[in-house]
Amino acid sequence: MRFWGHNFHIAKAGAKYGNIRQMGAILARSFGKSYYALGLLMGRGEAGMNNRMRYTIPTQPTGSLEGMLSRADLKAGFVDLGADPRVAGNEWMAKPVTTRDWGTQPIDIVPNVFYDGLLQIEVATYPPYL
Repeated sequence: MRFWGHNFHIAKAGAKYGNIRQMGAILARSFGKSYYALGLLMGRGEAGMNNRMRYTIPTQPTGSLEGMLSRADLKAGFVDLGADPRVAGNEWMAKPVTTRDWGTQPIDIVPNVFYDGLLQIEVATYPPYL
C-alpha cells in the first residue's frame, strides 16, 4: 500500500491536538517497519494552497533543515534517515531543527523521529491545475 499526505499528517511523531493523533503515528504503530514516512521539503519557489491560491516560498535560512540540505546544491535530493546518528556526520538527524511547514511556517522537529527519509526539491513551481 502507498499513502500520500501532507508532512504533518504522515509524520510518525509530532504534536498532538487534544485526543487527535496524526495519521502517520497510527500507521507507524499499525504497520511497524513497513511504514516509511517520507517528508517533502521545498528550498524556494512558488506553490499553491488547497484553495489554489499561489504563494511564494522564500529562500530558507541557513540553519533550517532546508537550508542545510540546500548546501548539497542539487535540484532534488534524498536523505535516508535510517543511518546511525551516533556516526560522525549523522548527528543532525537526531537533533531538533527548524523546518518550514508549507515552505513558510517554521516548526521544530527531530528529523529521524518524525520521518524515515526526506526529499528536498530545491525550486518548487506552482502546479498546473486541471
